[in-house]
Amino acid sequence: FKSGMQAELDFLTVQGNEVAKNKELIRYVLSGDSENLILLMQNEKTSRSIGLMGVTNEQGVVLGRTKNPEKLGDNVFLSS
Repeated sequence: FKSGMQAELDFLTVQGNEVAKNKELIRYVLSGDSENLILLMQNEKTSRSIGLMGVTNEQGVVLGRTKNPEKLGDNVFLSS
C-alpha cells in the first residue's frame, strides 16, 4: 500500500513541477489572467491524467483551480 501511495505522490510531484515551469502558466499568473490560467490548467489536467489542479500564490491564495473554477481568492492554508 505504501509503495503505491509513494508512486502516486512521486507522479504528482513530477507533474506539478513540469506544469510549474510552463511559460504560459507563468505569464497568466503574473498578469492575473485567471480565465486563460484555468483553461491551460484544464488542458494540462486532461493531458496528464490528473484528477484536479490548483494554482496558489506563496500565501496560499487560489489563483485558479480546475474544480469550481469560479471560486478564486480563497486561502487553501486557512481552509478547513
